[in-house]
Parts: sequence; C-alpha cells; structure tokens
Amino acid sequence: MIGLQNKIKSMHQLLFQIGESLDNLTFDSFDIVFPKALAAIKKVHHLRSEAIVEFGNDSIKMLEKELFSNAKLIENKFDNIVKVFLDEEKKLEKELVSTLQNKKLTVYKKV
Repeated sequence: MIGLQNKIKSMHQLLFQIGESLDNLTFDSFDIVFPKALAAIKKVHHLRSEAIVEFGNDSIKMLEKELFSNAKLIENKFDNIVKVFLDEEKKLEKELVSTLQNKKLTVYKKV
C-alpha cells in the first residue's frame, strides 16, 4: 500500500505543477509551458495506469477522489485557455478583415 500512496503523492505533485503552469501560461510562454504541461499530464496517466495494474481499480477509486477534483480543476483551466486563445483569434481575424477592407478602399481611391 505504500507504493500506492507514493504514486498518489506523485500524481498530486504533478497535478499541482500542471495547475501552476497553466496559471502562468501566456501567449509568449505558450511554446515552452504547454508542452511541459502535456508531458506532466502523460506522466500522471502513466502513474495512474501503473497503480491500477498493481493495486486494482477499487483501491484507486477509494484514494482518487481528491485527484479527480484536481484533474477537474485542470480541465477547467484548459477550457479557459482555449477560450482565451479563441477570443484572441477572433479579434485578430476582425483586425485582418478590417485591414484588408481599408487596403481595398485605398486602391479604389487611387483609381
């Protein structure tokens, strides 16, 4: 059971690190922070799979409630990040369309 507790502790630490990384994610740091967060998520999945194989699904479910809530918070953070990036994309798209329209007007005025 000590091995299971160690795996659960490692998963808690990784989830905490992922959460902090996502909190500090910006447009400038995305290329560095996001791949690290994904690697940590893969590690959590790997640890969970190992724990299920070693200790059984019932043991994991019993100790996993807090992990589930942490994972849910991270999922919400991902959703928020996606929303921010989509909003920025829409904003840039509008600016691009406006710029192209202004360029066309400039060309028509010269003619």
